[in-house]
Amino acid sequence: MLMFENIIKIKLYLIKKLKLNFAFVKCLLILFGGLIFAQNSQLPIKPNEHYVFSQSKEGYLEIITKNGFHQLKSNWVYTDFDSLTIKNLSKLGADELQINNQNYYFLKDSTQSYLVLKGGGVVYSKLKNSLLRIDNSVPQKNQHGSSAFFYKKNLYMYGGYGFWSFKDYISFFDESTGQWEILKNKSKFFPPGRWKAIHQIVGNKLYVLGGRNNPETSILKDIALNDAFVFDFETKKFSALDNINPNLPFSYSYGPNLIIDSKKAYIGENQLVLFDFKNKKVLSYFKENLFEGIDNEKHAYKYQDTVYFIKNQKNKDFLAKVSINDIKQIEPIHYEMYVKTQNNYMIPIIVFLFVFMCWTIFKLFSYKDFLKDLIVFDEKGIYYGEKFFLLNEKQIKFIKHLNVNDQISSDELNKIISTKTYAKSHLTLLRSEFIEKLNDIYKKLSSKKLNLVEEVQNPKDNRRKIYRTTRQISEKESFFTFLFKL
Repeated sequence: MLMFENIIKIKLYLIKKLKLNFAFVKCLLILFGGLIFAQNSQLPIKPNEHYVFSQSKEGYLEIITKNGFHQLKSNWVYTDFDSLTIKNLSKLGADELQINNQNYYFLKDSTQSYLVLKGGGVVYSKLKNSLLRIDNSVPQKNQHGSSAFFYKKNLYMYGGYGFWSFKDYISFFDESTGQWEILKNKSKFFPPGRWKAIHQIVGNKLYVLGGRNNPETSILKDIALNDAFVFDFETKKFSALDNINPNLPFSYSYGPNLIIDSKKAYIGENQLVLFDFKNKKVLSYFKENLFEGIDNEKHAYKYQDTVYFIKNQKNKDFLAKVSINDIKQIEPIHYEMYVKTQNNYMIPIIVFLFVFMCWTIFKLFSYKDFLKDLIVFDEKGIYYGEKFFLLNEKQIKFIKHLNVNDQISSDELNKIISTKTYAKSHLTLLRSEFIEKLNDIYKKLSSKKLNLVEEVQNPKDNRRKIYRTTRQISEKESFFTFLFKL
């Protein structure tokens, strides 16, 4: 009986301990879960309420609605818009004018904040507790997906798509007229129009990398481009850069972007990519679910050492954050921004060299065939086919005369053979020996029994002889001359 009671006590003790351990584990799970979701916080908006995720000039995060705005300091603090703003915004329907991040760019610097309608046209200026429309325009729908930016406190947009074409110009908002104008330039080079380009203002230059359009050379539609260029606001000229590295993790913009360490950063669900246009480098910080659930339609902002973004989870929006220091603990992948392109003038040069090489080879064989059946001479001697025989000065002089005049008289030949005065019979002997030796040379060269030079009666004077060739003798043409002869 005592043993049975002890067993019961042990069982009760174990059950009690298990209950305590379960409660402890449950507490840990609650605490751990709180830590997990501490990075996400509810937004101070109603379900399905339109809003713009923005940032004050001091850096505080803001949620702009049609009635007012929420600002996050230690907690969300709400401020109503003035009555005029609420009256104007209340007239907006569920169209492209509805105030939200899907329809508007939010642009700011240290002194000004603007909402700019995507596609061009409507511009709101945010001042304290008002949202004032400052344009005299209409929804233009002409530069969707454009690169919108500030330059010297002015609003600009480059490129974009609208009315069935991609734009290749820069437009700016003229506050004096309330209209968007096309920026005049002095450029002779214009890069192809595009939308969704990666871009950044560095100093007085706009750098543009990639983007998308419909190239005329491709049957595909809306494909990523691999070029890059810069626009200089001082010279008002576009200049082409090298083709972008095809291995870059981003070749066009399709998500939130911000400035980190003076470099343009684009965010994807698993990575943050920094574009250093000044040093032509790209850094990619990759980690699975680094920005899990990020809403690509909303902006992202840097405040102090943290990146804030909107996370969509089960059709609800949350404010999420990732520490920049934590991001930099990830080993980045380094990329060269550009790849060297072959200069355009090299292509015709290569083609020319190839054609010239083929032409030279062709002419080389033709030259050999050309010389094969000809008797030619130069200052050194006489050639037939691939054979050559050295001639003396008198023989070369005689050959040259025949080349020009086809024949030579006995008197003219006497002058070539000797400058001395001999008896007629002796000169006849000298001529015969001279011609016989030249014919022997020809027979050795050609392996033929025919004479090259023959002696005949002068038709004008039967008492005298003339000498002529049985075959045409030509002066040897150089290969260089033959090469360029058509």
